[in-house]
Amino acid sequence: MAKTGLKKWFKQKWVNIEAPKKKGKFQDAERFYRIILEAEPLNAGANYNLGLLALSLNKMKLALPFFKIAIK
Repeated sequence: MAKTGLKKWFKQKWVNIEAPKKKGKFQDAERFYRIILEAEPLNAGANYNLGLLALSLNKMKLALPFFKIAIK
């Protein structure tokens, strides 16, 4: 997906960005954040949220790299 296409798609989906996480649909939320990271690997918000998802699933070792990128 071209960067401009991703931005348009992202703006359309922004309202629903937290919905999967709130409903316990962690796989949907993870997929969404990883799509963002494909276009912007250093995106702080997506990295932070993937870290939170990993923590919520008790995967601390998996969460740490996402948090490290998010705080850079």
